[in-house]
Amino acid sequence: MGTSEELRETLVALQRENERLRAEKLEANLLLHALNSLLRLQIDEDPFPSVFESLYDLFAFEQAMVLVERDDRSLACVAANQSRLLGYRFPIGAFFKKIMNGRVATTFDNGALEEWEQVPGTEISRRQPALYLPIAVRDRHGILVLLRAPGQEPFDRSHVALAKKFSVLASHALAVKHTSQLIHASETRALAAEEASRIKNLFIANMSHELRT
Repeated sequence: MGTSEELRETLVALQRENERLRAEKLEANLLLHALNSLLRLQIDEDPFPSVFESLYDLFAFEQAMVLVERDDRSLACVAANQSRLLGYRFPIGAFFKKIMNGRVATTFDNGALEEWEQVPGTEISRRQPALYLPIAVRDRHGILVLLRAPGQEPFDRSHVALAKKFSVLASHALAVKHTSQLIHASETRALAAEEASRIKNLFIANMSHELRT
């Protein structure tokens, strides 16, 4: 009798271990898929749609926002799974400072956070469960915010553990986006300088002609 019970317990333990390994394999495959997608991107492509797609399979969120630190000490939404969220701004309070310093956190709702006090509730609600992931590019910090619908199950500890792995992915995506913007700005400046040089040369030619005549 004792032997049968021990075998049953061993079987249950093996099944649990198998489920854990299967879950870890799924997470690893999703992370690899997302990283491969980033590597295949053209320099002018937005990396975040593929990142959001990978994250959704694990976190089942409704809305996602990438908030990046600005010079005025606020966070602005520079990428989102819904375009109407772009441009949203949040002040940097004590809670957001902890996230930007490397902490992953979840909330049942955001009604008690000072960062959400001035945010209008037309597109997003302070009553939505949220998961916050730190992201960083060089000396510029930010936060990836995943929001579930009001009344939906909040994120749990397993999501926090997963988020720590995927925050690196989000940071890499932001770096890709930042690099693309720098290249675009550089090309724009080069074109502007070329046009300014052309206008200057034309002016000098016209002035020389006027002086000669």
